[in-house]
Amino acid sequence: MAKAKGRSRTEVNKASYELYVSKLREVGKGFPVNKSGDVNIAEIARQCDFGRDRLYQPTKLKEQFERDLKDIGLEGDPLKTKNEKDDYLAKKADQKSRDASVLKTRLDTAVEELSILRAKYEKLEAKYESLKRKKSEQSAAMDEMENTGRRVFN
Repeated sequence: MAKAKGRSRTEVNKASYELYVSKLREVGKGFPVNKSGDVNIAEIARQCDFGRDRLYQPTKLKEQFERDLKDIGLEGDPLKTKNEKDDYLAKKADQKSRDASVLKTRLDTAVEELSILRAKYEKLEAKYESLKRKKSEQSAAMDEMENTGRRVFN
């Protein structure tokens, strides 16, 4: 059986949503919440068998959802949900702080290693230039000896 499209799909979505909301009202529950304590739109869409974008797009269904959200509210005690959200956000902030600390330590280590490598590079560059100069002097002395037959000492 093919899925309905266009207006008929909109009507099916609306009917499915209204049935879902009436079930919530019957059992005295609110809309489901996600980990952060906000309304779980993905779960509502799954229960109603449509894409969650239907509740994000500016349509009559979204308007109805917003009215129902104000009327029914969220699942669970609002204070508990708020506390859970605060706890979740505090844990998340703490985790981000630890991650930032680890990254800062890694960055400091990398900067230190870079500094050491730059010093080694400068040392090797100076040695290379010295060897290049010495080779040039020896090459010039060898050319002089080949041309004149006399050995030149530096």
